[in-house]
Amino acid sequence: MLYSTNGHQIEEFDRFSNKQQTLASFPSPEELWKKYCEYRLKDAKIPSKSPFEIPLPVERGKEPRYYQEIAVKSVIESVLKGNKRILLTMATGTGKTHVAFWTVWKLYNSGLIRRILYVADRIVLRDQAYNWFGHFGDARAVIGEGNVPKNRDIFFSTYQSLYSEVGSKRVFQLYDPDFFDVIIIDECHRSGFGTWHDILKHFTKAIHLGMTATPKRDENIDTYAYFGNPVYSYSLGKGIEDGFLAPYKIYKVRTNIDKQGGLSIKDIETEGVKVYIPDETQVRHIQSFFYQTLVFVF
Repeated sequence: MLYSTNGHQIEEFDRFSNKQQTLASFPSPEELWKKYCEYRLKDAKIPSKSPFEIPLPVERGKEPRYYQEIAVKSVIESVLKGNKRILLTMATGTGKTHVAFWTVWKLYNSGLIRRILYVADRIVLRDQAYNWFGHFGDARAVIGEGNVPKNRDIFFSTYQSLYSEVGSKRVFQLYDPDFFDVIIIDECHRSGFGTWHDILKHFTKAIHLGMTATPKRDENIDTYAYFGNPVYSYSLGKGIEDGFLAPYKIYKVRTNIDKQGGLSIKDIETEGVKVYIPDETQVRHIQSFFYQTLVFVF
């Protein structure tokens, strides 16, 4: 909705219906919310406690940027519409973990969801998310090998930990298929499929929120086939244009060894270097660093 006034009249342009009209006064918040629901949340189940009205626990210097607010709103809209597969595409460094936290905070405190699983493919990413969700306090827990907590609400783990074995079962199988309401898949373009996809299939009833920095292309086509088109995208170019990301230049560098065509085993042996080569390895006279790993002892 767009509004303008000259001090005497108020003009409203409804971007949903593309209609313009003259008003005697500005609409009330209740009227604006009604219009929003009619056009953006048609047929959606709106809870009595709207997630949009839940204030964020904003820390100093951590206020959401404009595109992060749009991303949070877009995910919540998709959840309210009943979608089970949701995708966010945001460039590296633009705060996907922040968006995930703010989204969960609003949905959790409005009562729409209770248990959440955040899955990453590296411990450092798991711990980063755990720390960012710090406002949940003791509601958080880490699922690791041999550690299968169930008395918390916000869980963090890696695919490797969830796929590890406990007795005759894997860790993820120790949770009922409907245990989690939402599963957040970090870097979903590289970790949501293959062997790890068994984890997602086990929790198929949950909302799956995939996050990736990689736009659609041939090698990650399965990701987009699974989640569908992103509910929101924020590109690297847009981040640079907005001043949130630093511009970059690509420099191609070749080492002297590469320029000379590789490493001569005979040459280095004449210099007194002792070369250890695995028994099963066939060594050519010239070895490229890209294809052969050698250990040198001086």
